[in-house]
Amino acid sequence: MKAANIQSIGRYLRGIETTGGASLRQALAAHSTLEQRLLARLPAPLRPHCRLGRIRDNTLIVIVDSAAWATRLRFLSAQLVKQFADDDSVTVTKLEVRIQPQNQPVANPPPARPVARLSAENAALITSLARTVGDEKLSRALQRLAGRGRRSDRS
Repeated sequence: MKAANIQSIGRYLRGIETTGGASLRQALAAHSTLEQRLLARLPAPLRPHCRLGRIRDNTLIVIVDSAAWATRLRFLSAQLVKQFADDDSVTVTKLEVRIQPQNQPVANPPPARPVARLSAENAALITSLARTVGDEKLSRALQRLAGRGRRSDRS
C-alpha cells in the first residue's frame, strides 16, 4: 500500500455515513446520550446490568445481562415509557427487554469421580454367583463385573 492512501482512523470514521445521513461519530454520540438518559431513569441496583440496544419503530430495546434483571426491568417498563413520552427528543411507545449474558469465566469443572472398584471379597462373591446363575448372558455380565475387582487385593 502506498503511503499516500493512508489516512487517520478519525478521518475515516468522519467519512462514514449512516442511513440517517449523520456521521458515525454523531450517531455514537446520540446513542451515548440516550443511554445516559435511560440509565438516569433506572434504579441504582439495575444500572450496571442494563445498556441501550437501540430504538426501532418507537420501541426502546434494552439489553440486560440476566433473566433476573430482565424481570425487574419489565416491571418498570410502563413507567419508563411514560417518562420517555415526556421527553421531546425521542418517541418511545414500547420497551423491549433482551437478555445477553456477559462473558464470564467458566468455572472449573468438578473433579472427575474416581472409578469405583470392587474389593477382592465382593469380586469373589460375584464370581461365585456367576457360576450358579442359569442364564448365560447374565453369567458373563457378572463375570465381567467381578473382573473389576481390585487386583492388589486378589491372591
